[in-house]
Amino acid sequence: MTRRDWAAALALPDCLVEKSVLELMAGNEARALAVRDLWNLAIDQGRDPSNLRRAICTATSMDAVELIFTRSLSADQLPEAPVPSASQILPIRTKRSLMQHGQSMKNCMGRSFGAGFGVRSRNDAFFMWLGDPEGPAMIRLTYDIDWRLSEVKLTGNARPPDILYRRIVDAFSTVGVKDRPDVSDLLLAL
Repeated sequence: MTRRDWAAALALPDCLVEKSVLELMAGNEARALAVRDLWNLAIDQGRDPSNLRRAICTATSMDAVELIFTRSLSADQLPEAPVPSASQILPIRTKRSLMQHGQSMKNCMGRSFGAGFGVRSRNDAFFMWLGDPEGPAMIRLTYDIDWRLSEVKLTGNARPPDILYRRIVDAFSTVGVKDRPDVSDLLLAL
């Protein structure tokens, strides 16, 4: 191995120091450092290290490694919707965080992301409303024509009191989020 190959090997996470991965690094330390940082980010987001390692070690090109990391890192991200400046609003940015909040709220978002998670639209963004005496509320926004408030639930999927619902509607209206029914519901009414 050349000095450059050694530098690249030392930059990689220990579990990725494999012949196939070293060949892909081609003695490029900057590339190996990027792989290390992407690896750490994916693991921090809850990716399974053994599956991720297997995928990287069997990759036949850097394009394939890039695709593995792209899928692995974006798989946990939720869509970003407009966020009001109200201090009570906490955006939920990742599926992992959504599951944790769902567990604390005792609702279906607390289940793992298997088949049950797939029923939610890819156009859904989630928020927590915190700091009210009524308790925290989970908010779901959906994007169809534009962003709209599609669901507000308290712990155990309880409906929020009208006064709390109005505060949430008012806060989100400041960033253009509408309080209206689903487009398909509107079309059915025609």
